[in-house]
Amino acid sequence: MKKLLPSSAAVLFLAACGTESVTAPPPAPAPLSVQVHTVKLEPIDNIVSLSGRARAYREAEIRPEVSGLIVDRLFEEGQEVSRGTALYKIDDARYSAEVQSAKAALERSKSASQLADETLARFERLASIRAVSQQEYEQALATANQAKADINIQRAAVDRTTIDYEKTVIRAPISGQIGRSSVTTGALVTANQSQSLARILQLDPIYVDMAIPSVRVVDFNRKIKNGEIELDDKDTVEVGIIMEDGQPYDYPGKIAFAEVSVDENAGSVTLRTTVPNPDGTLLPGMYLQAEVPAGRFEAAATVPQEAVTRTARGEVAVFVSNADNIVERKSIQTVGNLGNSWIVTSGLKTGDKIITSNLQGIKEGMAVTPMTTFNSGAQ
Repeated sequence: MKKLLPSSAAVLFLAACGTESVTAPPPAPAPLSVQVHTVKLEPIDNIVSLSGRARAYREAEIRPEVSGLIVDRLFEEGQEVSRGTALYKIDDARYSAEVQSAKAALERSKSASQLADETLARFERLASIRAVSQQEYEQALATANQAKADINIQRAAVDRTTIDYEKTVIRAPISGQIGRSSVTTGALVTANQSQSLARILQLDPIYVDMAIPSVRVVDFNRKIKNGEIELDDKDTVEVGIIMEDGQPYDYPGKIAFAEVSVDENAGSVTLRTTVPNPDGTLLPGMYLQAEVPAGRFEAAATVPQEAVTRTARGEVAVFVSNADNIVERKSIQTVGNLGNSWIVTSGLKTGDKIITSNLQGIKEGMAVTPMTTFNSGAQ
């Protein structure tokens, strides 16, 4: 029995040791897979995008120049009208009568002038033989001259009444598209009233007015002077127009005018662009964007907007995967956008791999696995 004790103790010891498990260290997490864009520095056109509103090229409010009742409307609302087209007819009976009265007064003045001339001729003969006094002769001369002046007065009256008569037909002062009429047949209108009868808009071409900071105008003028912005043969700059839905417009515009003063409250200047509108696609008040050429960056890159972040200090930065596939943060300088990308002029070099996915789950010093590589040069 004494020889079995050690053996039994050994068995119990080995059994106790067998019940203890050895914990293996957890495997290291696999590097996070990320998508990257490869930077390529190259020349990029500097295109400045400006927001604006479409404005009518010409606008005319139709008002009567004589008073009376509207007896007819001679146009369809919304139609295209040419300059001189008859739009409204005012009752002309009173104005026709005034013309006839003025013409009758003119004929009477002519008859009086003829009689005065005959009297003057007779007094000249009598004065030569001293049959009438000098005073009587001078009185006849004055009467003849007064009769001639009265003829001119009556001619002016005929012209004035004729003009008023012609104004009973209200005509279009410009060519364009006429809107709705604010009066109907039978309405009483007065000369030069404040309420317009209708409005005509000339929409081809059409203006696009944009408010831009005055400092940018100074920059534009400097670049034009230095030859960085090219002018055409009419000393204008061609710009691209973008519609409200983001689609490019078929016809480019040309900068036609810059306000000569700065808005003191906003610190901005109105820049006006003339845009062809043959199909009537652009309408007054429509929100548009103009892409204005503003020089060229000789060594720049485009970076997808979703890849750009800001540091706690407000610096613009991107995450890049270095040669060892370790995440680094690089501060960059952007100068505008090109489509859905930022234009970067400093902080990057050709070959940098910018991380564009899983940005919320990465931080500096992490190991990553770059997946798809895209070129981030000029598009």
